[in-house]
Amino acid sequence: MLSGTKPRNDFSLACVVASACLYVATLSAGGKLGLASGCLSCLLLIWVSSGICQRLLPQSIAPRMLLWVQAIQPLALLGVILSGVETQVVGVDLAEHPGIVCGAQMWGVLGIVLAGCLLWVLAGPAARRAGAAPFLRAIPYGSEKFILGAIVLGSLRQVASLALTGGFRYVILVLSAPLELVAFAAGRLGDEQRKWRRAALMVLVVSAALGFLLGTRQAIIGVALYGIGRISTLRGRRLRKMLLACGISAIPVLYVIGLVGVIRGVTGRDDIRLLDPSNISKFIDEAKDTARGGDTTSATIKTNAFGRLFAWPTAVATIMTPDPIPYLGLESILGESLKIARITGGDEEALDSALDDNLGIAKARDYGFTVNRFTSVEFNLIADGWARSGAVGVVLVTVIVCLALTLFEWSVSALRFLSGPSKLLLTCILLSAAAGTRVYPLLVTLRALVLQTAAWTCILFIAKHNLRKRSSRARLPLWAASNSIGGGLRVVVHRRHSDTSATK
Repeated sequence: MLSGTKPRNDFSLACVVASACLYVATLSAGGKLGLASGCLSCLLLIWVSSGICQRLLPQSIAPRMLLWVQAIQPLALLGVILSGVETQVVGVDLAEHPGIVCGAQMWGVLGIVLAGCLLWVLAGPAARRAGAAPFLRAIPYGSEKFILGAIVLGSLRQVASLALTGGFRYVILVLSAPLELVAFAAGRLGDEQRKWRRAALMVLVVSAALGFLLGTRQAIIGVALYGIGRISTLRGRRLRKMLLACGISAIPVLYVIGLVGVIRGVTGRDDIRLLDPSNISKFIDEAKDTARGGDTTSATIKTNAFGRLFAWPTAVATIMTPDPIPYLGLESILGESLKIARITGGDEEALDSALDDNLGIAKARDYGFTVNRFTSVEFNLIADGWARSGAVGVVLVTVIVCLALTLFEWSVSALRFLSGPSKLLLTCILLSAAAGTRVYPLLVTLRALVLQTAAWTCILFIAKHNLRKRSSRARLPLWAASNSIGGGLRVVVHRRHSDTSATK
């Protein structure tokens, strides 16, 4: 065991040294080369930090999930650089500030590691045993129906938001919002649940296709998560084949994502009438015309593919704060918490209230981005922390979110009144909240974590209680009959015993 630990430690140390050297190159080189070097430095640091969290909290998924979500930002920026997409937005060129753009991301990584160390120190040996990792390593028996039902409900979100109105629409939107990560669990279903796994994949693919026709690319995330889950179960030759297939298919998928981003500017988006046969035909014709476009169209497609994966407001916020936009200060968290707690519902009135109070992603408007009822951008955890207090703010908000997610994860895994499949579903909901840190700031993330987890815990508890009650009612006649027969037999035996005694 010790012989295997030393080479692993040496490799981690080498990665840390390489990350430091690459960041020094970022500061000295500048330009797009400096940005690329900084992205590689950040990715190496995330790799090492993930290993540290795995050693400190081997059964906890939340810290590592937060790190993997943070890795999307440097990966997307590398795609932007390699594809030739311009690094300038709202009058700010990222290539002129590579050190601060990549450095802010590293402070977020440090915050997650600090939170993991704090939990390890405070919880002691229990920190190594607590967590929900076992539910994803080995999917609990009987989870396949839960998984498929959750995927169907999650896939209805886009169509329901356009086709339904009133309370029923609101209920579906609220319940389906945190179900993205269930697709990952579907990919991890074993070969004995092959039919359920294929059914889940079919639903995800159909949902992605409908999303493309409606002008949104969000549903493709489910297919990607399914693929990641499937890859994580494979070994040897099957793993190499799957990686090759995913690598080949990723290129046309990214092209289609960019193509949809261009087409929806002509055909429109978020309108249920886009699913009419005539509009579908128009979508296909427009796709053909766009695909035959020249260099300008090709550049636009790349911008809508790689450029859309990158959270531009995060980089801009780190560059423009504190000059020319001053820090918000950490003391503003309390006032914003009270305001966001008063917002109820998910209708246009609630959205207008958040925009008027400059809450959540509405802060991106301060940096020149458009945020309204119809357009939104990412203003994630890193941007929120930096806008509040620079590097200190980034470390603080990441520590708070990591602690909250991990403690919720420990609580879910320790619940005794829920079954294994129910705990798996709650774990996926927690991980969805962690994935939301790529888009949403601190208070929005915490609000979603509390409300969504509480709502689904109540639903699963009530469902289990009702199933148990129905099962008891179904068995009652049989138990009553057996008790009556048993009682009759005891009376007959007693009488025969009394008659025998009297005779004697």
